[in-house]
Amino acid sequence: MPRCSHCGKRLIFVGKTETKDTFSKVVTTIYRCSDKLCQEGIDKRTKARIKLQKEQDFAKKARVKAKMRLNKRKIMR
Repeated sequence: MPRCSHCGKRLIFVGKTETKDTFSKVVTTIYRCSDKLCQEGIDKRTKARIKLQKEQDFAKKARVKAKMRLNKRKIMR
């Protein structure tokens, strides 16, 4: 039985998903920590990481858009 990498307690099996690609098959197994406080901390960090990633993606798109606008102005001159 797998153990939590944060607290060392046993993990509870939640589910398994399979994703087929053209060349490979990816199997993802989902577990939850049996310690509720530990799992809440993991969920909180995961949400923060996803939020930060979305903010970074948005900022990157804005930078690319601004750069393309500047390049377009240079070409028009």
